[in-house]
Amino acid sequence: KATLMGAFTLGLLVMGLANYAVGAAIDQGRGRLVMTAGSVLGGVSCALWALVTQPWMLYLAMALAGAAMAMTLYEPAFNVLTKRYPTRYREGITLLTLVAGFASTLSFPACAALVGALGWRGALWVMAAVLVLGIAPLHAWLLRGPALGVSPQGHDPQDDATLHGALRTPAFWLLTLAFTLYAFASSALWAHVMPAFESKGLSEAQALAVVVWIGPAQVAGRFVWAWVGRGLPLHRVGVMVMLAMPVALALFASSHSVAPLLLFAALFGLANGL
Repeated sequence: KATLMGAFTLGLLVMGLANYAVGAAIDQGRGRLVMTAGSVLGGVSCALWALVTQPWMLYLAMALAGAAMAMTLYEPAFNVLTKRYPTRYREGITLLTLVAGFASTLSFPACAALVGALGWRGALWVMAAVLVLGIAPLHAWLLRGPALGVSPQGHDPQDDATLHGALRTPAFWLLTLAFTLYAFASSALWAHVMPAFESKGLSEAQALAVVVWIGPAQVAGRFVWAWVGRGLPLHRVGVMVMLAMPVALALFASSHSVAPLLLFAALFGLANGL
């Protein structure tokens, strides 16, 4: 377990280190290249993972996967949407998160079925093929051409904001700390969620019956935001999210049957969605 978690942690570290370069490339208009190449790199990492026979090979595969995550997950996608739809990016991001909120709902049962049918190496080969033959061409095709909106007239002083300037403000550091601690808790839960269910004496089927509801709860949270949340101050929404997470984790820690764990899934999903 220590070897596996070390490899996964390396992947997250590479993802974090690569984020700045990825953001800079997207800001320079290379979003299509970033997301297409990231999908291919993700497929290569899955293929290498399928061939693993030694720990160093797993660590290399996870390092490549980390770089691919930095190039393909929510953060670069939001950045690309903002660049391509400068006047409608809020609607684009909301729509993307509504659809992608079901990712965990689909991927957990799908991966379990693939591993059961093909073994873990076979499942990884399927994932590699989907990324290289399906996702990468979609990014290359759909992200063609210039931005699809016209920036509003007038100069916004925030357009001149720089990282150097942000580093001088307490709000930047406090927000960074909040996101870091939230990501720490959320990532730790996802990394250990299936072994945690097993330690509670629940079967894989019971665990999947709980985690599949996190996705719909995320989508529900985003619908709430899309319909009624925009009138709320962002600070208040942030406080609600930050309070919901520890309550959800406490519920998870103290529950040993499916019913209260479903409540955990709903609360955790709502917080993540918001």
